[in-house]
Amino acid sequence: MENKIDITNHELFDSLLDIDYGKLSHFDIHNDFNLFSIGYKEGIEFVLNFKSINEKSTFLSIVFKSPRLINFDITLNYDNLTLDNFHRGRYEYEGELFDEYDDKKCFYLEFYGTGGINILSSEVFIEMSKKIKIIDLNKNAI
Repeated sequence: MENKIDITNHELFDSLLDIDYGKLSHFDIHNDFNLFSIGYKEGIEFVLNFKSINEKSTFLSIVFKSPRLINFDITLNYDNLTLDNFHRGRYEYEGELFDEYDDKKCFYLEFYGTGGINILSSEVFIEMSKKIKIIDLNKNAI
């Protein structure tokens, strides 16, 4: 089972916590998944891996391509971080707001009981699978 949903151009400020994938698939990131690992290869890919609370072998990954981390303020020693807020927003630079900056969209993620992440990315997608997404640190960008 692999489902990939492109959310790069998702409507501004609309929540990405509750997603429908076609007619048969629906998932609720806030209630059904917990963050358990993060992968990062500077300028190439940033991945947040979530594990299903109910189904032990179901994983959800939020993948950011060509990422630029604006803010990373979460405590990594937390167990089972819950994503409380996830949306595409505007990026503020030198007092101006941008829907897109340097050909990248801005996404905001906030976790329950700790901080959040703000990130610019050229492509963002959510992927569900039966295996964990791992970044190959030896692989070059395409």
